[in-house]
Amino acid sequence: MQEASTAGVTLSLLTVTLSLLGNGLVLLVSYRRRKRTAGSELLCVNLAVVDFLCCVCFYPLSIMSSFSHSWLGQGLTCVYYGLGCFIFGLCGMFTVAAISVVHYMKTCHRLVYGEDEVVGGGARGLSR
Repeated sequence: MQEASTAGVTLSLLTVTLSLLGNGLVLLVSYRRRKRTAGSELLCVNLAVVDFLCCVCFYPLSIMSSFSHSWLGQGLTCVYYGLGCFIFGLCGMFTVAAISVVHYMKTCHRLVYGEDEVVGGGARGLSR
């Protein structure tokens, strides 16, 4: 039983570390090129911010509680964790949905992106 708990905590710490590193890199790169950021790229920045804040605000509580095999603050922290992950999860899902709609509009409905024009069901206008 102890080995399973240790493996779960190790996996959780690895997940948090990789998430902080990946989302931090996205935020750093977007900050460095903020003058050239397109509107649709801001959706990716929004997704990185949501994931980064979820890792910082909620995952440490879950990891610390897993060491003691119960919620550290009893019911209050359980509600905090559940509500926060619910709100951040919805925000992330809506952002991914918005990204997919933008990509669909660019691909299928002749939206001009930069200098290349995308035409009706494929990318025929990309090779000039």
